[in-house]
Amino acid sequence: MSHWVTKTSNVLEDVNANMLHSALTELGFGLDSKVKSVRNSYGSSPVDAGITKGGKALSLGFQFVNKDGKTNLVLQGDFWSTGVDQNKFMDQIAQTYMKQKAIAELEARMYNVDSIENMANGNIEINAYVYA
Repeated sequence: MSHWVTKTSNVLEDVNANMLHSALTELGFGLDSKVKSVRNSYGSSPVDAGITKGGKALSLGFQFVNKDGKTNLVLQGDFWSTGVDQNKFMDQIAQTYMKQKAIAELEARMYNVDSIENMANGNIEINAYVYA
């Protein structure tokens, strides 16, 4: 059923736009900063970037909200006919984003990421090592 939603995530606070773009790409989506509004017959919202799939703009987008000097993410739009599960989407983005962030932090500390495994329980296991 079509309805306009606003979603946030406590995990997606102080986001890095490049890392967000990488996470979305890994999930099969794009981020188009030229899109400044998402709309359909049920609503509309100004956004800072639209979400795309297969090069096609979806009726979903992100607002980057500055709160206490940090960039927080707010999802605006309508999931109807997008093929996206609205109950899992923000969690999938948050998990993939945090995986990207953890890998970047490990590499910044000179760790080598050996493997990344999606576990049966939904967790992600990252094996990394560093030479002492």
